[in-house]
Amino acid sequence: MLRRVARDLADAQAVLSSLPSPELFPGVGQTLELLAAAGRDVAACQILLFLGPSVPENQRTAALDLLSSSEQPPSWKVHVVQDMAPGCTLVLVLMLMTAALSRTGAVPVPSAPRALPPARGCHMAQFKSLSPQELQAFKTVRDAFEDSRLQKDWDCGGRLFPRTRDLKHLQVWERPVALEAELALTLTVLEAMANSSLGRSLEQPLLTLQHVHSKLQACVPAQPTAGPRPRGRLHHWLHRLQEAQKKESQDCLEASVMFNLFRLLTRDLKCVASGDQCV
Repeated sequence: MLRRVARDLADAQAVLSSLPSPELFPGVGQTLELLAAAGRDVAACQILLFLGPSVPENQRTAALDLLSSSEQPPSWKVHVVQDMAPGCTLVLVLMLMTAALSRTGAVPVPSAPRALPPARGCHMAQFKSLSPQELQAFKTVRDAFEDSRLQKDWDCGGRLFPRTRDLKHLQVWERPVALEAELALTLTVLEAMANSSLGRSLEQPLLTLQHVHSKLQACVPAQPTAGPRPRGRLHHWLHRLQEAQKKESQDCLEASVMFNLFRLLTRDLKCVASGDQCV
């Protein structure tokens, strides 16, 4: 029985230690510490019961009888256990209590961890595909921008939205965060162009993007105190967008945003709207 308990404790530690985002599960750190302490106490019991040369044979036999007994142990057996290490004593008592509670159904059966539920009010399925009219409005403004770009001599550096960037590489909860940052930058740049020659062509695309952005807000975890914090690939992407607004010229930001429009609408937005089906 002790070996089984030791194995179960080790399995539980392995599962918790392998969580990809332990910060999503409050109390994981404290639970790991308790499991480690329990593992040490179980090991002490095993040593005392099976390996300890100083423990008399009759005490080891009595303790084993105590572990396998389903009834309340007689007082002399309790005295035997009290002579053992305190940690081992606690383990034996807890095992007896657990066995008794299990017979009455008082111990809940642990269930497998489930995926995090979607954020309340997050409804993005409607954006899996935009209407032909909406897409045509974006094509019209992009074509007009390309025509105006031919008349300028711009020298822009690397891609703000590299082709290797794919929201599928992120966890499901991270995707709305990445899309929101991408969409926020897009709106900032396009709204600044509203007074240019493209102003009239931008009216419908801006309305569409603003509507999508308003719905997306409900899918983004609050920052920084509530919800998990960005890290890894997501942190790198967000940092890249933030730095671009500081270092890139307005002309280069406009070009990056314009040439990323259809990728945003037909790939990134569709991925977030598809939830965990985007694989």
